[in-house]
Amino acid sequence: MNCTYPNLWSNTHKKCVKCPIGLILNEETLQCVCPVSAPFLNSNGVCVSCETLWDPTLKLCAKCEVGQEWSATKKECICGASEPHRLANGSCILCSAPAFWSQEEAKCYRCPSGFIFNQTLKVCSCPTDTPFLDASSKCVACKTVWDSNKLECLSCLKGTIWSTSANKCICPP
Repeated sequence: MNCTYPNLWSNTHKKCVKCPIGLILNEETLQCVCPVSAPFLNSNGVCVSCETLWDPTLKLCAKCEVGQEWSATKKECICGASEPHRLANGSCILCSAPAFWSQEEAKCYRCPSGFIFNQTLKVCSCPTDTPFLDASSKCVACKTVWDSNKLECLSCLKGTIWSTSANKCICPP
């Protein structure tokens, strides 16, 4: 039989094997396969290469979500510089000050106005200059003493003043 290169004679099929355009013949198995430079056969029958991972079920290269980029080092999609933090659901966000990003919890903490974020306790708390939380959930300062049951500063009766040294209301000198 006359079978010229790049075709090969198949003793099993008793014919000259010719591969479709884009495929090459594996001389050991006598099967048409994709070349090393484009090793994956997509659903359209075209050999492709992937910058990401190949999904053999879908027969396509994996794609990163919008705002993400492929990391060849980590072999996964990572969040881009514009939204560098990944939430637990996989989406990427920007968590800029005054908010705080918790890497362990994959969570962006945003405190209400007047509060600061305590990174150790992972809670929003009152700042040091207004350290007490009143009944209306506002941070306040206290010039007397704080009543933690009533959530307010104790006030002195009319005609008395607060003495920090005595830690009580006294008559003025």
